[in-house]
Amino acid sequence: MRLGNKVDTDVNRKVYLAETATYNFAVNISIGMSNALLIRLLSYGVSELGSLTFVRILAYGVSQVPAALLVEHYRHRRKMLWNLFGAINRLGPSLLIFSLILPKEYSLSFALTISFLSQFAGGVAGVAATDVLADIIPVEESPYFFSKVNQLNYVSISLAFITSFATFALIPDYLVSYQLLYAISFTVGLVSTLFLVRIKDPKGFVNHGRSMTRLYDDLEVVKFIFTDKRLRRYLLVISLFNFSVNIPAPFWDYIVMVVIGGNELIVVLKNVVSLAVKSVGMFFWKREIVKFGLRKVTVVGMASTAVVPILYKDFATTTSLLGIEAVSGYVWAPLDLSIFLYNAYLPPKEVRPAYLSLLGLTINSVSSLASMMGTIIAVSTGDVGSVLLASSVLRGVTASIAYATLPEVEEKSTGVRK
Repeated sequence: MRLGNKVDTDVNRKVYLAETATYNFAVNISIGMSNALLIRLLSYGVSELGSLTFVRILAYGVSQVPAALLVEHYRHRRKMLWNLFGAINRLGPSLLIFSLILPKEYSLSFALTISFLSQFAGGVAGVAATDVLADIIPVEESPYFFSKVNQLNYVSISLAFITSFATFALIPDYLVSYQLLYAISFTVGLVSTLFLVRIKDPKGFVNHGRSMTRLYDDLEVVKFIFTDKRLRRYLLVISLFNFSVNIPAPFWDYIVMVVIGGNELIVVLKNVVSLAVKSVGMFFWKREIVKFGLRKVTVVGMASTAVVPILYKDFATTTSLLGIEAVSGYVWAPLDLSIFLYNAYLPPKEVRPAYLSLLGLTINSVSSLASMMGTIIAVSTGDVGSVLLASSVLRGVTASIAYATLPEVEEKSTGVRK
């Protein structure tokens, strides 16, 4: 495969760094503040937040079948797919602010629609993006390059939350603050889209006239994925882990703003602390991945996250919250890197789009079920504490399964037969 000369590759990497930084800044204002917006200005409670979280996760999962078909059958146009759906994914969430001008009875439907379309687009864009990036960055360079990417993203997301913090601190009118933040999100999202368009595909694939009717090849790909024990085991482990993580997914901001009586400034500040610690922790964890291997570090990361829901359940107060978020940031840092590396480099190149889509479909389906289960438990008991406890126990169980079954990326699979 021709990747182009070194200058082209270096330009691609630099443009991607600018694209991912601006993307994360934009969406972590619009999505990151969405629950707080709806709680503050529309008085949403547990059931509404649970429904929104369910729809967001489900939309990403539903997108994975069309994502697989689109990227697999139009692989020579995968960058165009990334451009189109990536633009919708980063600009759509900023439109949530218009839910405030609608009649109250329509606001939830509008929020659900915007969330579904944006996340659906993100699902298709994610498959295309990962396929392109895995061909730009060689596997041996990936821990170093993507740890750099993660650190840059942490800084970018922190700046987004610092911007939010400054806006709420300086502007006493909550409505004006949210309007300004969502306008900033839309503007930076446009800039990010321009960077996205400038990223060039390595052009490793050409169109051989392949049509949607070649079902035999598709079945061969699916058969290979389900018979390869390494791909199958990773799918099982990461699905179980996402189920355990997403049981309390709708309630983190609710806990801060309702249960312990915080406000938007606390929501933003806790996120900044978590990201700052993640960024520092990445220096340590990327060396540990190289030294001990991706598998061991991933298992340690999964097991370590089990402590976070317990800390929220038993010790969370406004004053202790920042310390808990520091712990959360440090233990999540290795997973932010290792899960991306597994997704991008575990499957053989021939089946990568199909496997990424299967991952997305399975993970987001079980995650949406988990969030709905958490909502049902919280509504029926009137307490989110039991939801946090269930999440912690299941994370520990999943880490034990991962220890026994998770493969290493360096072991190569044989490609699908044609």
